[in-house]
Amino acid sequence: MIQYYLDLQKQVKDISEHGLAYGQIQKIYSTSFFISFSIRSPGKTWHLYLGRGAGQEGAWLHDQAPPSSLRRKDTFLEYLRKHISSCSFVSLDIDPFDRILKLSYQKFGKLQTILFFWKARKLYFLHHYQEAP
Repeated sequence: MIQYYLDLQKQVKDISEHGLAYGQIQKIYSTSFFISFSIRSPGKTWHLYLGRGAGQEGAWLHDQAPPSSLRRKDTFLEYLRKHISSCSFVSLDIDPFDRILKLSYQKFGKLQTILFFWKARKLYFLHHYQEAP
């Protein structure tokens, strides 16, 4: 499913209303079509899915992790695990003009961000971070 700007804006608003702020990013999973961030907020674990492109573009919130039969390892997953696992999820925001998602998280007491955007049916990202405290 491809989420256009208004659909994505509504999804981001719904995700923000679930109270995930300062939840712990515990695990990150990857499938052929999605990246899933497991976020533990008080009382519940939510899974934030991001489409990887090729017809799956957008963000979704779900209460279940992807089945193990669909999971796969790749370099993008390892990159995300290295930089984002065991961090505090701060917020998910959308750019006011385009389908650019800004995932803010806290690591080493510093606010860090990663931006995801889709162009020509592919997922791209820009990561702004500090390596060490």
